[in-house]
Amino acid sequence: NLKPDEAWMVGDSIHDVLAGERAGLKTVNVVRFGKVEGADYYVSDLWELLRLVKNLREEI
Repeated sequence: NLKPDEAWMVGDSIHDVLAGERAGLKTVNVVRFGKVEGADYYVSDLWELLRLVKNLREEI
């Protein structure tokens, strides 16, 4: 029951980023196999993703 602005697509491939964009979601590219242009955010691993989420929540 989430709205698109309440969820993110997190993935490590172009297919993940494209799927997230097509669904109207913010996208996070976990840069394991290379940077996917067009993602909203980039992280190197899931620990960095956790820090990103915490930082963005503090901005709200």
